Amino acid sequence: YLNETYSSGSYLVGKTADVGGTWSNTESFQGTGDINISGGRGSFDASSIHSYYNTASPGDDVQDITLEWTPSADNWFAGCMARYQTTGGAQLLCFISSSTFTCVKLSSNTNWTGTTLWTATPTLAAGDRSSHTLRFKVSASGVMEVWLDGASVTLTGTTTDNTLTASGSKSGFWGRGGSSTQITADDGTATDTTAPTLTSPTGTGSTLTSAGGVTTDEGNGTLYMVTTA
Repeated sequence: YLNETYSSGSYLVGKTADVGGTWSNTESFQGTGDINISGGRGSFDASSIHSYYNTASPGDDVQDITLEWTPSADNWFAGCMARYQTTGGAQLLCFISSSTFTCVKLSSNTNWTGTTLWTATPTLAAGDRSSHTLRFKVSASGVMEVWLDGASVTLTGTTTDNTLTASGSKSGFWGRGGSSTQITADDGTATDTTAPTLTSPTGTGSTLTSAGGVTTDEGNGTLYMVTTA
């Protein structure tokens, strides 16, 4: 329900995503600057942390967010935001820096007030300048899972929190001292748009044969035809 590749525009705020709604700056207590877009990359400066949400809502109560980012300064900071409440700004924020890897349940977007839910061990150095992906998934029941560069991350602490309203909540990201080429957000809605089809058996008696052809977008199993002579 959300995909942004920074393929057009000059700034992020007010921009319509490739897939999804428009982008807004979420916070007032940190920097209120905008992300500059150039050459398929959105860049955020190193002076303060900026955060953004998209007006698109998931089709159900699942939010599965992936942020690609590349650090450009030693104080880099990257985070995925789930269950953002447009009234008040409460949210689940999973973020990583060279010194911290954690999830905080923020109670508002006007100050850094909230509860640390879980922590993990950072594996990236301050001087890292490689491209990385941070994936943060929150299930309909509030179960949290995290992946860094495709590898599952061990979380220590509270890994389930269902206190923030899922229905109608938004997704987004936080950043400082780096740039991004893509952010996506998926939900749990099935994406199958083509009905499976299977050809009929041909022949008679002992020469009976069958040939099956299945087309589906969902990868949800295999259809089998049993033929007897």
